[in-house]
Amino acid sequence: MILYKVTLLTLTAHFLFLSGGDALRVASGCKCASLPAGTVAIVALDEYGRVAELRRATGTENASERLPPSAIVVDPRSSRAVAEQQAAVRTVTITLVVAIPPDTPPGDDLYVSTDRSGWGASELRMERVDPLHWSVQLRLPSGQPLLYRYSRGSFATLEADRSGQLAPARKLTAKEGLVVHDTILRYADLS
Repeated sequence: MILYKVTLLTLTAHFLFLSGGDALRVASGCKCASLPAGTVAIVALDEYGRVAELRRATGTENASERLPPSAIVVDPRSSRAVAEQQAAVRTVTITLVVAIPPDTPPGDDLYVSTDRSGWGASELRMERVDPLHWSVQLRLPSGQPLLYRYSRGSFATLEADRSGQLAPARKLTAKEGLVVHDTILRYADLS
């Protein structure tokens, strides 16, 4: 079976609605985990292009991010259902801005690791604002909690606390226009 990485909106008895507006038919007997909106998940499709399995992504799967066009439901009834589901789950844009330590290697990129991906160390690449600040915007369902950490792209380079131990996960609740300013004290590998 080929695996596909998707971001969930909602799951009904007959359709899996994705955050991008697509819908997939669900096969009877689907091994479908109950996951919240905004979760990055892995789907496996059966030979008819229906969802046979749905589970939370761990970040270690070899999965395609392009669904086969034949699997995407495009009939008017399902398109209306997608629009209704999207209206029911309002997404908001949040911004993370982080100040980094001066000893951060200048050629390294910065990433956000979240519980949505099973803590994949390089889940979301951030953009450099200036030599000591990075930023990224995320779209999340309104009211959804998010646990996250910063890294330089691997588990060895996760942010650390003052004593050099793994920093506790940061937490936020998504609301429109939220801008979070964080500071990384140090990295696990540079302690």
